[in-house]
Amino acid sequence: MGSVGLVLIGFINFIVSFGLSLALAFKSRNIPFQELRSISRAVWRYFRKKPLRFFFPAKINDAEAK
Repeated sequence: MGSVGLVLIGFINFIVSFGLSLALAFKSRNIPFQELRSISRAVWRYFRKKPLRFFFPAKINDAEAK
């Protein structure tokens, strides 16, 4: 039971930290907060197509790096 609480606290900490940094990034780029819906849809679509890219970065070819 304690491990479930620990995971829950970690998840909430992650969500709050991500939300605050996202809000700061939106504010620094003067992006209206209403754009969050379209951005989250685009991220979700990309996640459904290539979910492993969120956990393992793509390898960069020499041609792509230049």
